Amino acid sequence: MRRLFNVIIAMVLLVLSVIPMCIIAVIIKLTSPGPVLFVQERVGYKGRIFRLYKFRSMYHDEQVTPTWTMHNDPRITPFGRFLRKTRLDEMPQFINVILGHMNVVGPRPEQVKIAEELRTKLVDYDVRHSTLPGITGLAQVKLPSDRTVSDARQKLAVDKEYIQSQSVITDLRIMFRTPTIMFRIR
Repeated sequence: MRRLFNVIIAMVLLVLSVIPMCIIAVIIKLTSPGPVLFVQERVGYKGRIFRLYKFRSMYHDEQVTPTWTMHNDPRITPFGRFLRKTRLDEMPQFINVILGHMNVVGPRPEQVKIAEELRTKLVDYDVRHSTLPGITGLAQVKLPSDRTVSDARQKLAVDKEYIQSQSVITDLRIMFRTPTIMFRIR
């Protein structure tokens, strides 16, 4: 039932976002060379690796090395800064939900290299992989983006809180809070 709920939500949001996604794709093509989409391997449910889709927000040649994002990261394009700030770069992940790699709500999937590092430094890190990862999640609406192991430790605590209380009602609450975070509405 929950899987069907996620697929329906993702399909509806994908249809509703077709025009904005087309506009974003054109702006990406006009403002920096390279592909529109960025595809990266991430760690998902039960530690399985999958290909995550995002709008490209970095200069094309800068996306090769998996690493933590830095404050004022010089690898990010000017339009990419807007996409990341509003989290519109995540819109293509509706496809990941439809493919069964993700849910709309869940712990964010981590880059493979960073997940391997965190697994050695954080007790119970793999608990995050006991459910499908999400486009948004409790940690995303409660905390800023993580840039360090210390940040990831806080995020893990919130992810555990979500995993213990996950339900359709919890997911709906997080979905309704997400736009306020995207557009910094208080």
